[in-house]
Amino acid sequence: MMDENFFQKQAIEHVRLEKLARKILGVADNAGILEIKKAYWLLAMKYHPDKNPGDRESLRKFHNIKNAYNFLVKGERGLDVHQDSHEKFPSSISDEFNTDNPWGYFLWWRDTFFK
Repeated sequence: MMDENFFQKQAIEHVRLEKLARKILGVADNAGILEIKKAYWLLAMKYHPDKNPGDRESLRKFHNIKNAYNFLVKGERGLDVHQDSHEKFPSSISDEFNTDNPWGYFLWWRDTFFK
């Protein structure tokens, strides 16, 4: 049976995660949805893996930005934040292209087999 402390702990954790997500995106506590979306877009463009191929720190930041946005705007439960820059990410079969997404994989495949 769930007691009052359980819900109180859940609420405190949610507030903590919301503050962390806002800090990652660099928006104020009273920022509206449009400000959050704008901050997400600017940061996502800056740290996108296709713009920074092979840069693990940019990949970590991009992952954190995406999760913070999903938590604040889409209401996804939890905030999976990568604190360790040496944390393993899905391996890419190419150093030139980010093959973790379909477009990067297509570009790698095109250059590998048709050039």
